[in-house]
Amino acid sequence: MKNAKQIAAIVAGIIAVIVIVQNTTTVETHILWITISMPRAVLLALTFALGALSGILFSMRRRT
Repeated sequence: MKNAKQIAAIVAGIIAVIVIVQNTTTVETHILWITISMPRAVLLALTFALGALSGILFSMRRRT
C-alpha cells in the first residue's frame, strides 16, 4: 500500500510538471485588493506547492 501511494504521488507530480510547462502565458491574479501579473506556470506551481504543503501539514497533525 505504501508503494502504491508513492507511485501515485510521483505520477501526480509528473502530471503537474507537464501542465505547468505547457502554460506559460502571463495572467493577472487578484488577491484581495492586489493585482499580480505572473506567468500561468508560476501561478500553477505556487498553487501546487501550497496544496502539497497543506497536505503534508494536515497529515502530520493527524499522526500526533
